[in-house]
Amino acid sequence: MVGLALIGNSAIAGESFNLDFGNSFTGLPGTYGAASGQTGTWIDVLAATSTANLTNVSGQATSVSITLSGDPTAAGSATTNDGILLRDAVASSPFGGPISVTLTALPDGVYDVYYYFYGATSGLSMNSVAMANLAGGSADTLGNEGTNWDVLRTTVSGGALSITASGSDSLSGIQIVFVPPPELIFLDGFE
Repeated sequence: MVGLALIGNSAIAGESFNLDFGNSFTGLPGTYGAASGQTGTWIDVLAATSTANLTNVSGQATSVSITLSGDPTAAGSATTNDGILLRDAVASSPFGGPISVTLTALPDGVYDVYYYFYGATSGLSMNSVAMANLAGGSADTLGNEGTNWDVLRTTVSGGALSITASGSDSLSGIQIVFVPPPELIFLDGFE
């Protein structure tokens, strides 16, 4: 989804993405909204990869790129959409180094970033701000906020969004949801 408004002489725009990390379980349908409820195109991002021109939730190619590092990991088999999202991940390890997710050319603005992993986490940060630790939960069903998912609101400036892990952590996926400014919401409903 792309939000856009013209205020004065400047445009306010944002992009939204659904990103599933890991190499084992792929193919989330566009009708699946996970915890955010954001439906649309899901991109399977394989471990240790760089991808340019990411496709947004509306299925449109963008100028946004992602670089992902970490070791692929998976647990069991996935039979539900929640399981496809949660059961594979990118993990930090003493051999492969820490997790690093970097998006570039993301339009500046405010975003809600939903992050997922079925196990407990500690030491994740986004743009140098600590992310809430996940307590761990089911690998087949999204639980309550704070178990196998959480959300952090962040402001992107300079087009970059970075998630890193300082310890032994894993990350199954993220949803990046553009939060339109009040002026955009008002203009969108203007008749």
